[in-house]
Amino acid sequence: MKAFWKEAQMVQPRNSILVLCTGLIILFALFSATAVAQIPGGKILGVVRDANGVPVVGVTVTVTNQDTRVARIVRSSATGAYEVSGLPPGLYTVSATMSAFREVTQRDRRLAENATLVVDIGLEVRVAEEVTVTAMKRE
Repeated sequence: MKAFWKEAQMVQPRNSILVLCTGLIILFALFSATAVAQIPGGKILGVVRDANGVPVVGVTVTVTNQDTRVARIVRSSATGAYEVSGLPPGLYTVSATMSAFREVTQRDRRLAENATLVVDIGLEVRVAEEVTVTAMKRE
């Protein structure tokens, strides 16, 4: 009986240390995930719509910092929405391009530190330029 009691006393500290280490690892993982999920800086977001107000999918939206010339390119989602995050404060140019539509550019949009700037974009259908057709009679 004494041998059993002595062995039980040896196992209990090992289990306590194991539980403590496991708990610390879990806490560390939770705090690390939270820190990574927070992206510092501001964001520019908006919705791309056509002239009728219908959201347009797959539009290439370019957000360019006017001071550094660093550009970030995203595509509008199924709802016409786009978002660019992790941006430093400053002046930005937001442009949208898609075939069959005219390119739209909005300049001098000021983003404050850790702020959200909404830049909605309205696209206009590109009208084909005037086409002249000439004919010659052959003999």
